Amino acid sequence: MPGPHWTEQEIASLIHQVVLENKSLPQLAVHGKTEAAINNQRRRLKEAGLLDGGFVGDTARPWAICKLRELIKLTTEYGFSAAFIADLQLIPNRTEYAISKMMGRHGLGNPTVKTRATQARRLCEEQRQAVQRFLRTDGRWMPSRQVAALWGVAQKTVNTYRRGLRIALSWQQARASQEYREGQELRTLNFVANTRERWRAWREERPQTFQRRKARI
Repeated sequence: MPGPHWTEQEIASLIHQVVLENKSLPQLAVHGKTEAAINNQRRRLKEAGLLDGGFVGDTARPWAICKLRELIKLTTEYGFSAAFIADLQLIPNRTEYAISKMMGRHGLGNPTVKTRATQARRLCEEQRQAVQRFLRTDGRWMPSRQVAALWGVAQKTVNTYRRGLRIALSWQQARASQEYREGQELRTLNFVANTRERWRAWREERPQTFQRRKARI
């Protein structure tokens, strides 16, 4: 539900803070308005030309239909996360935040992963040190999945701790990790794309090859 309309005094206060005081978004304050409301109003004032260059902002880049379809394919068919897509630039020039927001708008993403993220346990520094001590001693040869269940954290977190402590994963643990599965899926995706590109180039080159052979006869 939209909030109450902005009064002239509120708009004037916002313009004064942006233009004359050169305040950034976290510093802006208008009574009864959230940070999101202030940011939206600031953008509207910018578009209306009322901020006199006091706020430049980022230019919004709408998603093309082809990029949205690609995102749907990467998340539904391959189960890739926003972080994974952003890290490997599978959708160029889009940040993890932008990809995550678009996934949220369209209900994309692995439901199990989303549930796990909302229920994820955040360890304090003391707890992290305790897990790391356990990995150095009794848990050194224990499978990551078992350690994760014991401490109530994600298996990926345990694998990250192991790498930080330079405790090598076994061959079976490495192949069972989520990172390995995502890497395998990515390699498969790249192989298919490269194969299709080679066949496309071959089909385009074939008529020219026939013409060159015909010219030599």
